[in-house]
Amino acid sequence: MAEKRMRSPGYPSMPLGEAVEITKKMFSQVRTSATDREVAVRTMGYSGITGRSGKVLANLIQFGLLEKAGKSEVRVTKRAVEILHPDSEATLAESVIAAASDPELFEELSEKFPGASASNQALHSYLLKRGFTDAAIPAAIRAYIETMQYAQQFLDSESSGRSPVSMEESAPDHDFRGREMRESQVIRSDAARPAPNVGDASREQELSFNMIGSRIALGGVVKTKADAEHVIATMQALKVLLKDSDEKAPATPSAPSPPSEQ
Repeated sequence: MAEKRMRSPGYPSMPLGEAVEITKKMFSQVRTSATDREVAVRTMGYSGITGRSGKVLANLIQFGLLEKAGKSEVRVTKRAVEILHPDSEATLAESVIAAASDPELFEELSEKFPGASASNQALHSYLLKRGFTDAAIPAAIRAYIETMQYAQQFLDSESSGRSPVSMEESAPDHDFRGREMRESQVIRSDAARPAPNVGDASREQELSFNMIGSRIALGGVVKTKADAEHVIATMQALKVLLKDSDEKAPATPSAPSPPSEQ
């Protein structure tokens, strides 16, 4: 019997802290109004919808900071507002922890590696076996580790009743969704951060990913395995922006033609 292929879960390619800062830019200009995606990415500092800015939109949706709002529109969520402008420390901590837990992959990794005790090597091995491409793994590990570190600050503050602390400070034991997360066990992200790739800029120019309504238009030429992995990783991130199905209305039958005169 053929082995069943595992489907890679959705995941953000940036950590939660960065996603919050980008959401802040959009909120400062449009608040929670439904906004066309093209306009939304411009408020974040991008020139328009591309593969890169499309990934950002997908990341914010996966953290629950943005939500779809009608055809080709998004809006800043209540959760994002509670993070940006909380009415209490408890509200802030609760919203941050919920955002950190939302991505399917992050929930899966937290269950697989309780206590945030996994090494970078263990995470890399697990994601490789899970079906992730070599191009996607470094970003996924960095996003997960730094998101857990970001959430840890608010777990600390919620438990102690003080403002979020620096990750350099020591902290007592805390519970994160029923699992211990000790400061001594927090994984440092330096080793997980991918090294700069001088080919990324040229690849971004050669391969285009543009949103047209609710569809993604692909352009360019795939020349290498690295290009192919880049396409796969980008489409994996962008698929959250797509519709679940492409249902078309049945064609209306045309009226019969009148009989021709003999």
